[in-house]
Amino acid sequence: IEQVLTVPEMILNTDQAFGITATEALEVKVVVRNDGNAESDPFDLSIVLIEQGATLADQVMTVGLIGPEEQTTITFESLVVKPGMAYRLVVSLPLLEGEQVTADNQRVFDFVVNEPVSSTTTEP
Repeated sequence: IEQVLTVPEMILNTDQAFGITATEALEVKVVVRNDGNAESDPFDLSIVLIEQGATLADQVMTVGLIGPEEQTTITFESLVVKPGMAYRLVVSLPLLEGEQVTADNQRVFDFVVNEPVSSTTTEP
């Protein structure tokens, strides 16, 4: 797993915790890279969205062949979230035969979906 991006974007706040702008739907984009020297076989990429220990979403998408030193982006759409709630996102790849570097096969993110900000203006 080369990179995990969210829409809206997950941002590290001043408390060193991830936050996401108030939203009710989250899109997750996962960049998967083949660092090997041979074409990969198709494999499953999974994401799990957890709130307070309960699994809210568990999605799997099949990733096709990836050539050596190439990458592809897989998009998971419409994960339902609620402003003000804390979540854990787990992104996982299976271990492939002959794979020697496995530390990048799973990424875990804890984040909060921020509450909407009310815009109040005062007239002078």
